[in-house]
Parts: sequence; structure tokens; C-alpha cells
Amino acid sequence: MRNRIAVLDISKGIAILIVIFGHCLNSFATNPALNVPESMHYTTKIITQFIMPIFFFMSGIFAISSKKKSLKDTLSGKFMRLAVPYFTFGFLFAIFKEIGGNAANMPAGIKDFLWSPIMPWSFFWFLYVLLFIYIIFAVTIEIFGVKKGQPMLLIVSAIAFIFQPYIPYIWIFYLIANFLVFFCIGSYSKEFIKNWYEKMSFAQFVFSAILCAAVIYIFIHFGIVDDEFYTHYYQFIMAAAATYFIFSLSWLIENVSEKLFELFDFFGVKTMEIYLSHSFFLGVMRVILQKIFGYEYLWERIFIMTLITWLIMYFFWKRIPTSNKIYKFMFGIK
Repeated sequence: MRNRIAVLDISKGIAILIVIFGHCLNSFATNPALNVPESMHYTTKIITQFIMPIFFFMSGIFAISSKKKSLKDTLSGKFMRLAVPYFTFGFLFAIFKEIGGNAANMPAGIKDFLWSPIMPWSFFWFLYVLLFIYIIFAVTIEIFGVKKGQPMLLIVSAIAFIFQPYIPYIWIFYLIANFLVFFCIGSYSKEFIKNWYEKMSFAQFVFSAILCAAVIYIFIHFGIVDDEFYTHYYQFIMAAAATYFIFSLSWLIENVSEKLFELFDFFGVKTMEIYLSHSFFLGVMRVILQKIFGYEYLWERIFIMTLITWLIMYFFWKRIPTSNKIYKFMFGIK
């Protein structure tokens, strides 16, 4: 394997493609003016259940490795890589939404962005919450050490997850309570993933697919999807099954096709860039398709938008040089 964990990059690539699909889907599913089919409602719920827990889990995998640096260097590095893109792209997106006006699915703009230092802004909330989770993790490890701090924070995060439905929507406390546990589990998983990868087999891939399908079936068939209270706790099961399947699929991709490996690996390496930029293109296409085609055949519009955005993200970021000063500034690269 490379210095980077290949299966992790491929998994990130798969996950970011699902994010694009999910955001595209959500732009239609949350529109009260549309008669959204039940299948769209369920698909949105399923994706929401597992996609962000996976990203917090993957973010935690290298959390201990980063602690080889001093606390000051760790926090300043994370601030550059998370807060700088959060504000730069957040500001650009606010202008984009301001120009879009009523054409935007969820109208917002500069006034909303001005609150971004104290309240998460738009879909960039992930970077905002992740930064504070990194701070909590790094400070805890600095004070108590890895041997005490890591398991202690895992226990605290598990308790917070259990009581999360009772936490009021004040600032980001409820978001940290929901996602910290996935980050903490990820912090234990680096060596496990390496060992698992070496023993992975096609039979395990098939099992992971069946398990994931069964978990989704239970989620829909037993009505958990429509119960917000039980949905929260089932999120843990759904995230575990989906993570297992996505990592297994990543192993399959790496071992079956060199071209597929290179494709998904690229999306994985460019996850941050794609996450920050894809909604600009989705917004433009949603308006164009709405004006030209209307809202008949919603699934068709969604698949067209998703596919085009995947292609744009690939060809756009394939041609942007990473040594560019503007690129480094916008993504907080020193």
C-alpha cells in the first residue's frame, strides 16, 4: 500500500459522490411546492442516516497521528485547513445565493453568512463542527494523554450520543453530541483498517452488501424512517453497515480495475475541493433544468444533475494546479 491508505481514499471518493447525489436529491425533496414521491423521501432519509457519520469516522482515523505535533501546531493546522475554506467558500456561496435570489431552492445570502463565525453556514456546517471536534479531541489528549484521554472521550461521546435527542438546538452542542462518537471510533481504527484490508475477500464484500441491504430494509419496512426518535439511534447501525459496505466496495474497486481505482482515488484525494465547490454547479443546473424541462420526472432531473456534476468535478479539479497560490490560500494550505 502507499503512504496514503488507498482503501480510505477510495472510500472517501465513493462517499463524496454520494454527497453530491444526496444534495441534488435534497434540493428537490425539501421543496414544498413539489409532490415528492415516497421513494425520494426514503432515499433522502437513508443517505442522511449514514453519509456524515462516515466522514466524521474517516476524519478521526488520523487524529492520533496528528498529535505527534504540538497542540499549537495541531490546532493552527486544523484551523487553516478547515476554517479558511469554510469562510472563503462560504463567502463565495453567499454571493452566489444572493445573486440567485428567488431562483435559489433555499434563499439566503450575505446577511446569513455574517452569522457564520458563530453559527454554521449552509452545507459548510461540516467543516465548522469538525473543527470544534478536533479542538475537543486535541485538548483532551493534551491534558490526559492518549492512554487516558482517548478512551475517556469515547465514553463521553457515547453518553452524549445516547442523550442527544434531549439536547436543545443551542449553537452546535447537539451536532457535536451526534457526531463526536463517530470521530472517536475512527481514532481507534487506523491499524484495524490496515489489518482488515489484508484479510479482505470477495465473500466479505458480498456479506457487507447483504448486511447493508438488510439494515436498510428494516429501516423502511418497520417504519423507523418516519420516527425521528428511533431514527437517531438507528443511525449508528446504519452508519456501521454502510461504512462496512463502502470500505468493502473500495477494496473491490482497487483489486478489480486499475482505471476504476485511479478514478475513485482521485475523487477521494480531492474530497475537500469537491465538497466545497459542487453546490455551485448543482445550483446552476437545477435552475437551468427547471426553466427548460420543468419538474416532471423528478428522478430523471436528479440523475442528470448528479451525473453532470460528477463529470464537472472530475475534469475541473483534474486541471487545477495545486501549486497555485490562490488554490493554496482558498484551501488553507501553507
